[in-house]
Amino acid sequence: MGMRVYTAHLNAEGRDVVLVKEGFSWPACLFGGFWALWHRLWWLAAGLFAVELGAAALSMAVLDDSAQSVVSLGVAAGIGFVANDFRRRILESRGYHLDEVVVSHSRDAAEHRAADRSTAGGAAHP
Repeated sequence: MGMRVYTAHLNAEGRDVVLVKEGFSWPACLFGGFWALWHRLWWLAAGLFAVELGAAALSMAVLDDSAQSVVSLGVAAGIGFVANDFRRRILESRGYHLDEVVVSHSRDAAEHRAADRSTAGGAAHP
């Protein structure tokens, strides 16, 4: 398995670390608004549901079945490409700040590394 890149975000008190994976989000692509609900991104979830329903309604009204599938896949792919960026922006609006970029083989190792750094007062990793 290859290395993955995460951004670590800290809240104002420096106690709560949230990792956000860089790049495409398969869960957001496949589950859209439900992915946003899982991450407690309420307004984003409402927006994603509205986009998904609007695209489906519009494509059903004017397109044939194969074109509807293409539109549906395009909307899902678009959501997958921008989902983690939206999550970072919403964290920032909630008072989190980018603390560091973590490169690791697994999410668990990245979480440990980010947590160790935040409890060490921002000391550099050896």
